[in-house]
Amino acid sequence: MILNEIKKELKYAKNLTLTSRYIILYRGTSVVIYDHKGSCRKKIPNLKYVYNGYVSPDETKLLLVSNTNRYYLFSLEDFSLLSSHTIKAPYNANLEGLACWYSNGSFLLPVQNSISMLSTLRKFNCDSSNSFEDFLAESFWIIYVTFVAQKNSYLILSK
Repeated sequence: MILNEIKKELKYAKNLTLTSRYIILYRGTSVVIYDHKGSCRKKIPNLKYVYNGYVSPDETKLLLVSNTNRYYLFSLEDFSLLSSHTIKAPYNANLEGLACWYSNGSFLLPVQNSISMLSTLRKFNCDSSNSFEDFLAESFWIIYVTFVAQKNSYLILSK
């Protein structure tokens, strides 16, 4: 049974994620996290263009990638903001909210060069340093990335 509050929020949600512990609703300017009993655990306001989120494999972190040039990393244990980072030029064009987890401690984010219009697949560490490594630099325009568990591989689509 969906509680009235969740039903009301769902009406305005652009997307949702179901985990073993949470129902996460993405509204563009905010994210609302409910537990499976229907209790609102956290409302994250003041976001810009966040339509998707990615829960870490151990379900302890939530990665939010804005369609602008920013990502946010939240704890799903105490709902605190762990990290927030602005992607610097020239790799800050057309971030479409795409990402996937590489491990519990890192994630993959395709970033696009605004001059060449080609992408780099960037692996960010979840620590506070926001350090990263680049892969497939300036080779493709990456339009999708995800982990395929059955093959223990990553699917990367590009133009």
